[in-house]
Amino acid sequence: MKIEVNRPAPVEIAAEKSPSALSIMWRELVRDRLALVSLIILSVILLIVYGVSIFLDQEEIVKGRLFGHSFAAIGGALAWH
Repeated sequence: MKIEVNRPAPVEIAAEKSPSALSIMWRELVRDRLALVSLIILSVILLIVYGVSIFLDQEEIVKGRLFGHSFAAIGGALAWH
């Protein structure tokens, strides 16, 4: 006795390329207006901070001043002037 099994014919499935993680994040970010505005504001703030820091006087920044008194770090200890 022979048993015949009807197997379905192989079906060709068109493989769709799944979207990348970056494209999914960008699509979700564009849809979420609050997140998009927040990202723009954060970017502007960072550009301003790093842009202005280029023009600051580094010597003036590293001088230590506390309540009108200047001090300098010498060997890990603070020396008051």
